[in-house]
Amino acid sequence: MTPKTYEIVKTEGFNKDMTRLSAKVRRLDEFIKGVEEVLSRSPEKGKTTKNKYVLAFKMKQLPGNPKLTVYYLYTQTEVVFLFLRTDEDPQPPPMIL
Repeated sequence: MTPKTYEIVKTEGFNKDMTRLSAKVRRLDEFIKGVEEVLSRSPEKGKTTKNKYVLAFKMKQLPGNPKLTVYYLYTQTEVVFLFLRTDEDPQPPPMIL
């Protein structure tokens, strides 16, 4: 397995989204831990967005859960989680995406 080479950083906005969605989404913590494991090794795994610096990583939908997407960017040493959104949520501000 590829070693972890990127530090995961969560913004205040991402942490607020986690709090807001924790009651709506089963196994949210497990999803985030899995995303951290993948992106700390290979941050390029996400899909590009309208903003070339911001990527999106979608969760496989579980029965009873909304579809989730983590929006993030990465540098040479960090992966920065910006937002966590469901398909029903308003999207992140247009200046970001």
